[in-house]
Amino acid sequence: MSASPQDDLTSKKRRSKAWYLLPIFFSLIGGLIMYLVLKDDDRRMAKKGLYVGIKHLKIERSQMEAEIDKVVTTKKARLAKIVSEVTAEVTDAIAKKDFDMLNGKLITGELAQEFGLEREILNRTIADKLRQGNAVPAALTKLLQQMTTSIPLSLT
Repeated sequence: MSASPQDDLTSKKRRSKAWYLLPIFFSLIGGLIMYLVLKDDDRRMAKKGLYVGIKHLKIERSQMEAEIDKVVTTKKARLAKIVSEVTAEVTDAIAKKDFDMLNGKLITGELAQEFGLEREILNRTIADKLRQGNAVPAALTKLLQQMTTSIPLSLT
């Protein structure tokens, strides 16, 4: 028995459900590839694959935003803690008249070490920020406090 031309028009190729792995693993790109490959053979499955890719992309984006917000909050808290510790050390050094402790190189060296930076890079960054605001080096504490309050807590 041969298939009639009418059967050819109404039949569709059966495709494996494994095609859904493409949009699951590769989000929108996977869904788009699935759609382009399957659209002529199984349009309904192709559209579902595209939908899965779009839906998966939205989930990934919200997860990424949540992770970024978490990291930013952690970094902001760490920076605030360090600024507070440095402020306390400077206040203590002034009270004890231990002026060697007030050495700017020592303070920026400790900050750089805490963040895993090179001291010279931190010094140049601070100098650039101070220059932009026409500030004097005494404004360093204020600058660090502004940095902690200017970091956004959320991307949304």
